[in-house]
Amino acid sequence: MSTGEELGEGGAYGRFDRISAVYDATRREFPSETVAYVIRHLSGDNPFVLDLGCGTGISTRQLAAGGIDVVGCDVDPLMLRYAIGRGGITRYVIGKAEAIPFKDATFDAVACFCAYHWFDPTGAVPEMMRVLRPDGRIAIAKMSAGDSLYEEFRRLVAQFVAGELPDHRKTYDPKGDLRAHGMRVIDEHSVREQQATTVADFSAQLQSISAWNLIPESRLPAALDALGEFCKARAKGGTVARALVYDTIIATR
Repeated sequence: MSTGEELGEGGAYGRFDRISAVYDATRREFPSETVAYVIRHLSGDNPFVLDLGCGTGISTRQLAAGGIDVVGCDVDPLMLRYAIGRGGITRYVIGKAEAIPFKDATFDAVACFCAYHWFDPTGAVPEMMRVLRPDGRIAIAKMSAGDSLYEEFRRLVAQFVAGELPDHRKTYDPKGDLRAHGMRVIDEHSVREQQATTVADFSAQLQSISAWNLIPESRLPAALDALGEFCKARAKGGTVARALVYDTIIATR
């Protein structure tokens, strides 16, 4: 989910307490191909991995299911409570990407699944490198819409929010950030996935997107009505189809 400044007091998106429950209930696993790709590129015979910005632990559990010794880290205590509540053998700690609560050279890899856009790269990248062992690797995965859905949803949200919506995509450049700190991008991978869901589940998924958290409580009833119409309009035969793209990069020193 996130470990960036925008989750802190007065941050652009506020804290995610309000959408944590729907996030936990509706967010799907990452494509198995994406997780397998990251695992294949880990160094060492028994790699120890930090899942940074783990949110409710979706990617952490997937890495653990793949036989990886992994620790999840996120700044949001409520998100981590959902992660811990899922059980399993995975471990979780509270911490920011800009101040990772581990000693130098602790991990064989740092993984970020749809979380890097929340980080302040000037602080986060040096911290990620600090906790890496000398031959360690950084894996960064990003999910984006493979159709016009996200832009249409942002236009809907903008009707209920004062001012311009923040847009992390304008400054998102993990390859440039890593290279600026002496890291080399050694491989890239992309997966396109088609998803289909009910109108109700689709509406719930959209309410787990960070932009939704910007809507004031007083305007939520009207926003929910508009969202319901938005979702119905995209449905065919009671089902909503959407396209998602997962892009992943692997970097090392």
